[in-house]
Amino acid sequence: MLNSRGQESGPFELLIAVIMMSFVLIVGYQAIEIVKFNDCQQQNDKMLEDFRAKLEDITKASIQNKILLNLEACAPKKEQRLTLTMEQDPARCSQFCSTPRPSCILLRLYNPKFSKVKCVNIKPQTNFSKDNSTCGAIEGYTPVDLREESDNPPADNNPGGISEGFWIFKNVTPTNNLSSPIICAFKQCLGSNCG
Repeated sequence: MLNSRGQESGPFELLIAVIMMSFVLIVGYQAIEIVKFNDCQQQNDKMLEDFRAKLEDITKASIQNKILLNLEACAPKKEQRLTLTMEQDPARCSQFCSTPRPSCILLRLYNPKFSKVKCVNIKPQTNFSKDNSTCGAIEGYTPVDLREESDNPPADNNPGGISEGFWIFKNVTPTNNLSSPIICAFKQCLGSNCG
């Protein structure tokens, strides 16, 4: 009789063990996914911070800066969008910038799972030129107006907005016009897009 009771409880104990192991695996998998997502957000935040800092540095000095914009895909890349926009709402500017102001420039990263917004401390009058007579040329790069690039609509596999890759920023502001900085942004062109 004792022997048959042990045989009857064996399958039940095994079922309980399988259920517990499944629960542990599911919780472990979810914890790993949360850690990966948080790491992805931190990497994107650092990339945005670097991009913002380069834009700010370039408006303060007549220098040239190069940066790689490579955002981690915390969601499908085709759903991520990076834009540089002029904000005219003082409340929104106060929310994202350290000081209240009537208008500001915001760098925004959007994807379906999260969004990041950084205040770019440059004058709202900053002109992003792509005119060859103003910017000159850099071999292997195409001049781009960052605000126009931000307005690019999403297409098939392109989320629109500012595209990833190597960028060079160049301050070409004449010394007699410091109130409206002129910044040239050059995007590295590859293959048949160069020309």
